Amino acid sequence: MKRKQVPWSVNGLALAAGEACCAEPEYERKTRELIAGERSYLSRRIRESFGWHVWPGQANFLLIRLHPHQTAGELQLKLGKKGIMIRSCAMYTGLTERDFRIAVRSREDNDRLLDALAGIAEEGEGC
Repeated sequence: MKRKQVPWSVNGLALAAGEACCAEPEYERKTRELIAGERSYLSRRIRESFGWHVWPGQANFLLIRLHPHQTAGELQLKLGKKGIMIRSCAMYTGLTERDFRIAVRSREDNDRLLDALAGIAEEGEGC
């Protein structure tokens, strides 16, 4: 993954903001707690609702694998029309066209994603 990463993936202003936030122990603690709770919630809901594989991790994103008849590219297009972006991971060595990544966000944002996924499933569009 490192070979594929863009070397300037964070601009100077974002880096300065991140460093300032990390200098505040209380902010860091609250953020870690929020992400841990939401990561667990989102992982569980995705597994239970859609039966997709969610890899365990500690980051603020989840790596997910769709069922064999589904592709991340198709899902990316459908969610994009609903104003939600995901990252297809097909270009990474060892991953497939069925793999994608999502950010772990606030409960409101995570529920919006889950609702959009459920809507796609209900419409019979598949992923």
